[in-house]
Amino acid sequence: MELNRDFEEITSLFVDQYYTLFDDPEKREELCNCYNSSSSLLSFQGEQIRGPKISEKLKNLPVQKINRIIRSVDSQPTCDGGVLIYVHGSLQCEEEVPVNFSQIILLHNGEQGIFIAHDIFRTEVI
Repeated sequence: MELNRDFEEITSLFVDQYYTLFDDPEKREELCNCYNSSSSLLSFQGEQIRGPKISEKLKNLPVQKINRIIRSVDSQPTCDGGVLIYVHGSLQCEEEVPVNFSQIILLHNGEQGIFIAHDIFRTEVI
């Protein structure tokens, strides 16, 4: 059991890539490659989604325009070589009222590289 010494670099690269893809509706589908199609878990606004249904959820989000401000990113290495990431900020979808968001992501090392094992996303009105 060794801690991932590169966890800060992994966090920075991952967060940049993840939100770049998520916030662009034409590229959002590419996020599906970040999850394991059989074992990943996503909690999106309290809705529990597993494996292949994550891809379906991401593809069918009705949001096109997102303005996001990331206020803080914290991360820790995990015992199995993974990385636990916490992101906090605000976002505005379309012309709606801005909301705060929090996201917790657990990256895990798998046979084919790093993937999102667990993802918890929640918003609240500012």
